[in-house]
Amino acid sequence: MAQDPARYRPKMYPPPEFPPRRVPLFANTPPALFPPILGLLGLVAALRIGAGRLGVGQDVVDLAAGMVVLLWIAAACIYAAKLARRAGVIHEDLAVMPSRAGLA
Repeated sequence: MAQDPARYRPKMYPPPEFPPRRVPLFANTPPALFPPILGLLGLVAALRIGAGRLGVGQDVVDLAAGMVVLLWIAAACIYAAKLARRAGVIHEDLAVMPSRAGLA
């Protein structure tokens, strides 16, 4: 075993932060949030057409359409908040797209 040189001190590492640093709100929003929401929009559009052809009431279908549109608006606002914080996030999201529909 080699001997340490005289006056050798091991490298000092900083202690971990306590409490740990909090991530800003909406900073970890994935772009893969949008393909399922777009699928729901397509499903609601198909339900509207199907309900119209079957002669069933449109009330429940319109309620579902309103809920999905509000969900899409909320997701778009959350992603816009992420973009407003850091504009380079689009390049980072495109670099590691979770699927082919990652940034729909």
